[in-house]
Amino acid sequence: MINLNKSQKINTRLSLTIGSVLIVFGIVVIVLLNYSMRREALKEAEEKAKILLDQNLATHTFFSKQLKPDVFKLVDTWVSKEYFEPSWMSSTYAVREIDKYFKSLNGSDYYYKESAINARSIENEADEYEANFLKRLNQEPDLSYQSKIRTIDGAPYFTVLRRGEVLEKGCLRCHSTPDNAPSGLVKLYGSERSFNRTLGEVISTISIRVPIIVPYEQAKALTIQLSVIFLLVLILLFTIQFWFNKRYILSPINEVREKAFQITNDESKLGDQISLSKSNELNELIKTFNSMSYNLAQSRDLLLDRVQERTIELSTANEDLKKEVHVRMVAEEQTQASLKEKETLLQEIHHRVKNNLTVISSLLKLQANGMEDERLKEALKESQNRIYAMSAVHESLYSSENLAEIELKTYIAKISGTLIQTYSTNPRNVKLNTDSEEIKIGIKQASPIGLIINELISNSLKYAFPDDKTGEITVIIQKLNNELELIVMDDGIGIPDGFDWKNSKSLGLKLVRTLVENQLDGSIDMESNNGIKFTIKFNIET
Repeated sequence: MINLNKSQKINTRLSLTIGSVLIVFGIVVIVLLNYSMRREALKEAEEKAKILLDQNLATHTFFSKQLKPDVFKLVDTWVSKEYFEPSWMSSTYAVREIDKYFKSLNGSDYYYKESAINARSIENEADEYEANFLKRLNQEPDLSYQSKIRTIDGAPYFTVLRRGEVLEKGCLRCHSTPDNAPSGLVKLYGSERSFNRTLGEVISTISIRVPIIVPYEQAKALTIQLSVIFLLVLILLFTIQFWFNKRYILSPINEVREKAFQITNDESKLGDQISLSKSNELNELIKTFNSMSYNLAQSRDLLLDRVQERTIELSTANEDLKKEVHVRMVAEEQTQASLKEKETLLQEIHHRVKNNLTVISSLLKLQANGMEDERLKEALKESQNRIYAMSAVHESLYSSENLAEIELKTYIAKISGTLIQTYSTNPRNVKLNTDSEEIKIGIKQASPIGLIINELISNSLKYAFPDDKTGEITVIIQKLNNELELIVMDDGIGIPDGFDWKNSKSLGLKLVRTLVENQLDGSIDMESNNGIKFTIKFNIET
């Protein structure tokens, strides 16, 4: 659902954003202008200070270099050495008095003073700021100039301090000791001030102050005027922009928004049109919206028709599917019943085969018990073991959930244990070890494997441990990729030298070779080293 109150704030946000940008811009311009005017005021003050300095230095130089020497030549013959008149004998006095006339004429509050510490005239006495600079002049030979904006009596001044007079040899008469100075000078100024100076000492600094409060106030007034003008212009622009945005931009957009809101909440409004705006730029948006509204209405109607058609088709298909599912369920039930019947029959077949083989084994055992010929009894016993090996396959399949394959490890353990009992071997003398992985194998390969193991273990039990010799028989079955490896070995007496087991007339070994090569399609190898080891390899059928 569209939030109308929130959407109505677009104009206010846009106006505030533009207004904020204009305010920041105006403030930056006004600050820069104020800063520029202050810099111009400082530049003008610096130029005025230079004019004052040059003018007074020129006056000072005129008195020192021209007026005083010329006057001294004129009066030297009739003026005593004790005579002193500051108006023409002291250039500092002359400059100070000229500066007073200058100020009285133009009414300015410029400040010019040749300042000194313990100055001869109190009017030339340096203040703390000037005295500190004068001390630095005597401590720092490279220092000659310093400027700064100072606030004096609440008003700003551009102040300049410059290196002044350096005491020369000709000045020592008036500045060394009171005894050497003219008595008229001592009488006028006393014997305490401006004496005991040393040669090369900086004894004065030129101090100039140019008032800058007037240009600063002018800059401040202009800043205020510009701020007021800018504020009025900003309010006017803000009002015009707000009115323009509302009339030519936001009103048409609001109309589109409200129409979209109506369409969202009332599907019957789909297809309604909006009148064109006075703004050509927004007309494209309105035309696009009208076209979209019309196309959506057309698409909705077409979609409803297609949905109705598809609903009918799906209903029909659903009915057909229900029928097909019912047929499939009946067929599956029949298949399951048939499969169950076949499993029962197959299980019964394995059970009957196992029983028949067990009956044959029992008959052979009875037959052997009634014979006196040991060779015939042994042959019947071997046949009985072979029949049991085949019978064990069907017994395992009968008791297994999967009637197509058996667990090889359990099958081999059953055959091996039976052979030990059959040959009445003392477990203390011959130990049977089986090491087999959990491997499942089909009935086609299970029977040959059982017969092979039966023959090889029987041979070990009969021939490997004569005279109650102790030893071990080991059966190992392991899976190597898709190949199965069967190892049957013992640590008995081995085979006689020169015995060719592959061409032996022994029925057991012939049977083993035949089963390996023809039934399992595998290979068999025999090693005789501290016993016999048969290694059989064949591929597992899947």
